[in-house]
Amino acid sequence: MQVWAGVRKSSSRTYLKDPRIQFAELDFAHPGRLTEQLAVHKQLHGGWDYIIHCAGVTKCRHKDEFDKGNYVYTRNFVEALRTLDMVPRQFVYISSLSIFGPIHEDNYAPISERDTAMPNTAYGVSKLKSEHYLQSLNDFPTVIFRPTGVYGPRERDYFLMAKSIKQHIDFAPGFKRQDLTFIYVRDLVQAVYLAIEHGVRQRAYFVSDGNVYSSRTFSDLIQKELGNPWVIHIKCPLFILKVVSLL
Repeated sequence: MQVWAGVRKSSSRTYLKDPRIQFAELDFAHPGRLTEQLAVHKQLHGGWDYIIHCAGVTKCRHKDEFDKGNYVYTRNFVEALRTLDMVPRQFVYISSLSIFGPIHEDNYAPISERDTAMPNTAYGVSKLKSEHYLQSLNDFPTVIFRPTGVYGPRERDYFLMAKSIKQHIDFAPGFKRQDLTFIYVRDLVQAVYLAIEHGVRQRAYFVSDGNVYSSRTFSDLIQKELGNPWVIHIKCPLFILKVVSLL
């Protein structure tokens, strides 16, 4: 079995030291160039049996960069694969729970796949757009995963929260109840492998550990694990955060 990692020239390979990993430098921004790169790869190495598309943009300065990085680049990649007859047996797309937005914020009911997605962030909109595109391709073997908050080795966002609590400060946005769900990164990987093993296609799945946590429960757990004797809990009005985000 060969394992390839699609990377940019500027991509860090710090944690990709395993000698069994081979690299394919792909230019998702330019369809023509991308098609040429894939054609050369096909000629030299053949196509891929399984593709796990876990790439995209989670933070950027301008909203249109979300659309470009999460939707346009995904479409460019898939169209090039189809053009070159390089369609894999399965194309696993890592989407996000954020495509649904806070649709049950009034009663905190669980989200169902039968609910109508109503993303309230540019990130969620771009991921939903990619899902709609992939689901429109009836002959393309897609399976979609919508993970909740992913934590584990080298994750940075939750790590920043842990660092803050270590410094005795727990900062939370808004005053309303906030429910959180999580998935450990190795469990997400296991779900992907199970989908490949069972040949799942044309399906979409939510992925979490099956539990719901309050934001306070989460911070209390971190405090306990760090052995921190005391923490100051601070809540900030959402409108202030919205103003700050525009600066």
